Amino acid sequence: MYASWSSSAWGTFYGGDGNDLIEGGNTVSTNHEFGGAGDDYVFENQGGLTMQSHYIDGGPGRDALYGSNGSDTIFGGDGNESGASINAVGFGAAPGLYGYAGNDILDGGRGNHLIFGGDGNDITYRHR
Repeated sequence: MYASWSSSAWGTFYGGDGNDLIEGGNTVSTNHEFGGAGDDYVFENQGGLTMQSHYIDGGPGRDALYGSNGSDTIFGGDGNESGASINAVGFGAAPGLYGYAGNDILDGGRGNHLIFGGDGNDITYRHR
């Protein structure tokens, strides 16, 4: 599945059991994105907006999940995010990055973040 939206869209978006590409735009409200089973790519691009938050859940599979400048909560789901990653970019204060089971790469970006690797061999990054 491929889903993309502009600044006027908001709400909850669900991927299917396959590999999904979910790409957010300059949203003006909170979005919730669920990748579902499969190897998913979820990307939030707020284009400099810093006041919005997102809830991103990759679900089972090997996912690449990218937050944006807002206060994002990102869950990797069960599965190896090895070679993929869970990222909070920009200056936002993410409530948390959660890797769960599997080998995960967790990149907190800049700002104040809580990073939980979960089970497995995880790699964490924090930028100043």
